[in-house]
Amino acid sequence: MRSFTLPSAARGNTSLADRRVRAVIVLGVLAASAYLGRHPSTTLIAALYGAIALGVLVRWPKLALPGLVLATAFVPFTIGTGTGSRITVAMIGLAALTGLWLAQMGLQRRIHLPPSPANAPWLAVGILAGVSLVAGAAAWSPWVITKPNFVVVQLAQGAIFALSACAYWLLASDGGGRRMLAVLSAMLLAIGALIALGWLVPPLGFVGDRILFSGPVFRIWVVALASGLALFDAGLDRRLRLGLLVLAGIMVGIPAWLSRDWASGWLPSLFTLGIVAVVWLWDRSRWASLAAIVGAALAFVIYRLVLVEVAASDFWSLDTRVIAWRGLFRLLEGRWLFGLGPASYWHYWRGEIGGMSYLDPSTGHLHYTYDPTVNMHNNYMDVLGQMGLAGMVAITWLVLALLRHAKHQLDAERPGFGRAYAAASLAGLGGMLFAAMLGDWIWPFVYNVGLHGFTSAYLGWMMLGGLVVLERTRETGAG
Repeated sequence: MRSFTLPSAARGNTSLADRRVRAVIVLGVLAASAYLGRHPSTTLIAALYGAIALGVLVRWPKLALPGLVLATAFVPFTIGTGTGSRITVAMIGLAALTGLWLAQMGLQRRIHLPPSPANAPWLAVGILAGVSLVAGAAAWSPWVITKPNFVVVQLAQGAIFALSACAYWLLASDGGGRRMLAVLSAMLLAIGALIALGWLVPPLGFVGDRILFSGPVFRIWVVALASGLALFDAGLDRRLRLGLLVLAGIMVGIPAWLSRDWASGWLPSLFTLGIVAVVWLWDRSRWASLAAIVGAALAFVIYRLVLVEVAASDFWSLDTRVIAWRGLFRLLEGRWLFGLGPASYWHYWRGEIGGMSYLDPSTGHLHYTYDPTVNMHNNYMDVLGQMGLAGMVAITWLVLALLRHAKHQLDAERPGFGRAYAAASLAGLGGMLFAAMLGDWIWPFVYNVGLHGFTSAYLGWMMLGGLVVLERTRETGAG
């Protein structure tokens, strides 16, 4: 995002004006503090912080994205929607920054997107989310049981897809260049290190408990950046590179040790680490055969862990997912092209199928309900249910465009930070795609993880926008 500028008076005549402005600010803060102390209001406090943030952005525009990351990591502020989910700082901040970005382009009379092969598929995803809302007909179908706030829920679900694209474009269009990529990478690694410290030193666990990045996408990108920089950026101090590898290992190993049955908590990170290792080995032509061996070994380990051990130990969960997928296919009959609409299949299930049963092997009991609240526990099935085959085509197009772009940047970059970032992006995207298969939300579902899940999920899409920055700044190396 390029700088926002406001006109200023001549330097020689601003001293008195500056004093007056400062006096007004001080009096305003004192008055607001006195009022809020006697009449506390979440809305007014949010408005006050919003005004302060806007002033900071106007004065120091390059703090926008780092400030967004810090705010989403540490500020637990939310706004109720009446839907059971609450709008988080991530959604508020992205919406605000997108509005400023669009306003700036409007003032410049030059509306454009940063050049990227992912632009067209991102636009297609957004358009299809709107088309599926109308084509799904859930809001007015007499066979579908919905709540009065259902339209708000659908708009919130559509906003998740739209804001994911905005997160990508905001970093892609940022004027901070590679320095901004380095700053954001360092911030994510530092936050990951705080979480790791809390795991290793239990008395310091309260530090990690204050961090709101709890989803697998955050850990995937910490592992991708840490291992990518350690293996691809030879300019870093060796002790720092070793520390980064240790951090990547902790982010994979501790969750696996503490919660092995929760595959989503560590398998995507392991997959990410494996991608970085395979790419690093392949990058050295004399070790290409070793890369193939490591890749095959990783595939075998993932197969054993996911399809044999984890699936066997949690068979009832897999069984219920298969039941849900079969039910979704039944609901999609006649609606395969555009799906059931944003967040709609949950209501279609309750209104049209109306019941489900499954056997819990841990107790031997057969469970049956006439009022099921079903989600797919698989992001690909989730997209299919919401936007149909057209949505799946658009998502596939987006993923392929991003993978090709990451591979192109990896091949074009010279050794150093740029090459490390490209490798991390390729691995991070691969880890996200793997997590989506296991049921973690790279596009959160309102009726499951809720809008809170977007707090971590947006990070992956934002960091992938850095590929555009790499391409734009390759000639200068700094941007």
